[in-house]
Amino acid sequence: MTVAISILSAGVVTFVVMIVSLIFVHRLLRWVEEYSGVENLTPRLYLAWILLGAALFCGLFIGTRSLLESLFGN
Repeated sequence: MTVAISILSAGVVTFVVMIVSLIFVHRLLRWVEEYSGVENLTPRLYLAWILLGAALFCGLFIGTRSLLESLFGN
């Protein structure tokens, strides 16, 4: 039961954070491409964004599972 709750809570928090951060990433991309002249940066930045989202999910899942197990036992 704690694993299911951990996956659900980590998924919801990660989804909300990723949606909010997508706005920031999109604005950052426009700024970097406009002012720096670097081309073809979009795929790399989105890949970094996706990998950071995956790391956030894993961290939240492990932390939530550990917290729930310490509070309620196995």
